[in-house]
Amino acid sequence: MKLSWESALLLPVLLLPVVVQGDTCTNGIEGIDGNGVVCCPLGCGRCAGEGCTAFGSENGLGADSCCGNAIKASGRLCSETGSAPCIIDEEGPSPTPSYSGGQYGEEYSGEGTYYGHTTAGMCSFFDDVPEMYDGMIPVALNAEQYGDSLMCGACVEGTASGSGSGNNPIPSTFKAFITDKCPECQKGDLDFSMSGDGRWDIEWKFVACPGEETSFVSPSANPYYWKVQPRGTTTPVVSLTVDGQSAMRTTDNHFEVHNDGAAWSGAQTVVTTTVSGVTETAEVSV
Repeated sequence: MKLSWESALLLPVLLLPVVVQGDTCTNGIEGIDGNGVVCCPLGCGRCAGEGCTAFGSENGLGADSCCGNAIKASGRLCSETGSAPCIIDEEGPSPTPSYSGGQYGEEYSGEGTYYGHTTAGMCSFFDDVPEMYDGMIPVALNAEQYGDSLMCGACVEGTASGSGSGNNPIPSTFKAFITDKCPECQKGDLDFSMSGDGRWDIEWKFVACPGEETSFVSPSANPYYWKVQPRGTTTPVVSLTVDGQSAMRTTDNHFEVHNDGAAWSGAQTVVTTTVSGVTETAEVSV
């Protein structure tokens, strides 16, 4: 599928080894799931979470190296072994990184409302919604937690008690992803992109998305300017650089960078960093 922009391009990507900076995971990939914080070898590509048994298979790795349960069961502490796979213990980084939306694992409560089904919104996914969101409900996030589009694409899980008013209670359990901003909503509120009526009490939290191969969608590019939207990461991208030049986040969930050197030609080195500290380096043709 293509975005509604006629000029939108899905750019070719060559992923290079993932490097995560951290006091005890400098030679691996940090992973956060229900089993705590662990460090996986670079060959896993991703660390812990759903589908981890298949991570790193092309490099001869498996669950023992790439899954949180198995790494925790090994008892290997990063502060003692200095190499992955290992458990990031108390001397390592916090398992609940902060960002404009709040913290992973922190519960939020508010009102769930409806605004009708649409894939449009400030996050600019339109009809080209990434496959990793299949089965999830698009939602608009309250303005305070939305920030300047940083939380676009973030995944949430929650419950609804059935308390509230109206004709259509929010589903008792739900999985959703952020696709828009709700200006009038208060902190903790979610506006559901589905038909319904009423205001209903909900509790929810941000969770890691399933993830997929990282890609870059660009509605506009030339040898001196690039506007791009990274996709496929398990948590939102907080920073992006192109050949060392920092890109600025836009309110419509893109990054813009103006080339202040020689004209770009061929593949450029793009580095993305997510709110959970995962850094990926890719060669992308602008």
